[in-house]
Amino acid sequence: MQARFLCSVLLLALCAAPAFAADPSGVWTGSIADPRGGDHELTLNLKVDGDSVTGTFSGGPPMGETQSLVNGRLSGDRLSFELELKGPRGENILARCEAKLTESQLRGTHKTPMGTLAWEARKQ
Repeated sequence: MQARFLCSVLLLALCAAPAFAADPSGVWTGSIADPRGGDHELTLNLKVDGDSVTGTFSGGPPMGETQSLVNGRLSGDRLSFELELKGPRGENILARCEAKLTESQLRGTHKTPMGTLAWEARKQ
């Protein structure tokens, strides 16, 4: 009976482990590709409170300005947020960003009506 209970607890712990990813709070730096394949530096400054994520994203196209994260969420090892950007002609653009989190790396996409850009960042 004890062995079965111990095995059940161990199995539960192993299954739950991926859901408890590293805390992404802090500064992340990396790069984002532009539509022509060029790389641009980026900086993310993240703060996590439960499953809510706030912070800023700076660098990258279209204008490289610092933007506040909107609707930021952390669910297990998945980070998502939106950015309200100004396009090159001053138009409003909504970018939907998603990333997979490991202990020291974020890899994600930045989706806009103009296309999808890949990005990655490492925790500082």
